[in-house]
This record gives sequence, C-alpha cells and structure tokens, in this order.
Amino acid sequence: MNDGLSEGAKRFLADCAKAGGTVTDGPVESGWGVLPFLGRKAHHWSVVDKVGASTQLRSACGLVDYATPSVPLLGAGSYEHCQRCDHKLLRHIR
Repeated sequence: MNDGLSEGAKRFLADCAKAGGTVTDGPVESGWGVLPFLGRKAHHWSVVDKVGASTQLRSACGLVDYATPSVPLLGAGSYEHCQRCDHKLLRHIR
C-alpha cells in the first residue's frame, strides 16, 4: 500500500494506526482515495465526469459521489482498502 514512502513515513503511519488514528496522503484526482464523510475505508475511484468545479467519481465497487474543491478526494494514506474494490481490480488484471 505505501511502497514509495520513506522508512520514517512508514513508521509514522504505523504509529497512527496503532493509536487508532488515520492519515491521508492529501488531495488526489483518482485512484485509491477517501471521500470525507463517506465511510471508513479507501475505495479505488475513477473520474466519470466534470461538472463545473465538481468531479463525479465512481468506485470500482459501484459507489458514486462528487469531489469538490472544498471536499476533495484524499489519498488513501493509512486507511484500510475496500475489499470489493480490491477484488474487482484483481479481476481486471487476470
């Protein structure tokens, strides 16, 4: 999940997870991410459409929602990944 991170960053994320906290990677356009106020797991999001300043997103498991400049899609960070999204992505690889 966090392959490109330094050892210090990996330790920080592990410490946050032990303490019961979660950390995001900041705003992202698509991919593994968390929409604030939408559950406790990271989903794999794809951009469906852009409507003004809003971006319509669809997750691999079928969720549809919008990201806006004030409520952006945030990188997965230390959030657990959705198992349904994981399985759907694995099916496409095979």
